[in-house]
Amino acid sequence: ELYWCKKHWPDFDQQELDDLSTIQQELTNYWQQNSALPNTLSELESDITGFHVPPPPTGRIPYEYRKKDDLAFELCATFAQPSNEKVSEPYTLYGLRGDTSWKHEVGRTCFERLIDPALIQPYTDHMPKSFE
Repeated sequence: ELYWCKKHWPDFDQQELDDLSTIQQELTNYWQQNSALPNTLSELESDITGFHVPPPPTGRIPYEYRKKDDLAFELCATFAQPSNEKVSEPYTLYGLRGDTSWKHEVGRTCFERLIDPALIQPYTDHMPKSFE
């Protein structure tokens, strides 16, 4: 079983990147709905939306999340291989500012993200005023 796990570690790296991307999107959505970032990833979970924080692949360390301030957060994962050029290139993500690439080396890597209120606003800012 250990051989199987080591053989598939590069695939697991891609799965972790996919999971982190999904978590990042949920964090952005949470911020839009609540005008704040959650304190823990478990606050993202919802039976209504069906979102549950994805577990890491078999044999991998759980994902880490840290709220740095009202607009900044960090997502961390542990990788078996360095990233390739495809994921290393920075690209624009809706609502985020700064380096948004998923470039990583072998081992634990943290990705810092910053929500840009100039690009996205909380949903409450767009709610119609109640009739008086």
